[in-house]
Amino acid sequence: MSGFCIHLAFHQQGKTWGQFFIRRFFRIYPPYLAALAFCVVVIYVNSGIDFHSVEVQRQIWAHLCLIHNVHPVTFEGINGSFWSLAVEAQLYLLYSALLACIAKIGWRKTLVILAVCEGAIRAANGLTDTTWAESSNWGRVVWVLGASPLGFWFSWAVGAFVADAFLKSEPLPRWMRLPGLWLCLGVGSYFFKPLSTFLFPMFALATAATTARLLARPEAQTVEPGFVLRCLKNIGLWSYSLYLIHDPLLRNYWLAITWATPEQSRPGPVLFFLMLLTLLLVIAFAILFYKVFELPAIALGKRIVSGSSGKRIIPPVALAAIFVLFALGSLFISARFSMRVAAANNNHAWALATSPEPARRDGGLAVRFAEDACRQTRFENPLMVGTLAAAYAEAGRFEEAISAAEKACALASQSGDQGLVERNQQLLGLYRKHQAYHEALPPSH
Repeated sequence: MSGFCIHLAFHQQGKTWGQFFIRRFFRIYPPYLAALAFCVVVIYVNSGIDFHSVEVQRQIWAHLCLIHNVHPVTFEGINGSFWSLAVEAQLYLLYSALLACIAKIGWRKTLVILAVCEGAIRAANGLTDTTWAESSNWGRVVWVLGASPLGFWFSWAVGAFVADAFLKSEPLPRWMRLPGLWLCLGVGSYFFKPLSTFLFPMFALATAATTARLLARPEAQTVEPGFVLRCLKNIGLWSYSLYLIHDPLLRNYWLAITWATPEQSRPGPVLFFLMLLTLLLVIAFAILFYKVFELPAIALGKRIVSGSSGKRIIPPVALAAIFVLFALGSLFISARFSMRVAAANNNHAWALATSPEPARRDGGLAVRFAEDACRQTRFENPLMVGTLAAAYAEAGRFEEAISAAEKACALASQSGDQGLVERNQQLLGLYRKHQAYHEALPPSH
């Protein structure tokens, strides 16, 4: 769809490269920069990153330059969704080379070359051990090629091919008019492991073929109710902002909602409603983000291209204020459920449950702090689940202590921490005897 939209816009806007890159820059980069800043602040609130650290500076600079897709450490380092924006920006730079190749040898030969290139890269990725730390130099090269725009160029260009045929009212080849075939191959490749590496181009072809079929239908058959069209249009307008900020917001909002509603009070329908509520909150934030960052950036790009004053590019104060409140609320939620807060709660719970001095122990309070820490980490941290088991034991809730200790053992085993597995197994033996664990008094001096 990106290739289709870019090729369509480039031809409709006069095929001027300067204007094309200016419009693309202001359409993509300023909102991305705002989202990047927001995500960095969220990470800082969560984990207290050191901005003087070489690793942190490498992450930030790689993302600022939109080259973070070329190494696994930076690939999903700040926001798991940002990798595709780097590929997208690099495909824009390759767009002129694509058009030059088409002018020289035509669309069909160009697509064959790109299909062979992308197919070879994906086949090599499927056949090579691409675990970065353990792979050979060849394996690392294959990984980089797979994450580069070369690994997606055909999938992107096939959309541009459909747009070109639409603009010129030219018929498409038969293989581009069979969406069902490509959809079946895509679904099949997902379930057949050796071919799963080709899943992305299969679905790209299915999307392109579906788009071509819809464009070929008479206009009268594509008329939809006005309300539906307005909804679809708005979803399209907000989609970029939604893509930019959905990842940290979904995590934060879901943590807050699940915190307020214990697991035992969330049957299926309630869970579905809570998930829908989470999504609606993210969409509301995305709408504000679109109006505060995207629209002014687009207007500024148009002003630069046209050389005129254009329309106002400063968002209304009230709108900006609401956005700030949303952002601050999200950061507050992030801080409330940060690893630093969870670690502090965990340490406090451990001290209350296992102190060698009876006067300092409080099983009930230890359970409260331990459950707090576990909820903040989604009951996925083996150390904190182990602390919860110790707290339950101190409170005399040994059945729950046994269950929590068994879960801590399983989580530690999954993470490969054999020392923590053995430690939890020792404690589990105590809980099965209905004994709480208490640390030994330090030797007196």
